[in-house]
Amino acid sequence: MSSSQGWQREATVVDLSLAGAGLETVQVVAQGERVTLGFASPAFWDPVVIEAVVVWSRPGPVARLGVAFEHTGPSSVLILLETMAALEPGH
Repeated sequence: MSSSQGWQREATVVDLSLAGAGLETVQVVAQGERVTLGFASPAFWDPVVIEAVVVWSRPGPVARLGVAFEHTGPSSVLILLETMAALEPGH
């Protein structure tokens, strides 16, 4: 995960949908921060990269945050659908 302010952080995706994702990271990220997420997908060779905005954030030993995806077109939705299908049990 990186921001337009130049920082980069590792995060764990704990929830994924077409609308957004729930993440865990070691540092809290401010609500309203625009971020770029890059993550490995079992459906694609290259990492999935998608723009998002932090809609909620909670500090703690492991910070949690929710992001809303900012889809740039139908291709980003299709990439997420393919990723979620590949992550389903039994796939």
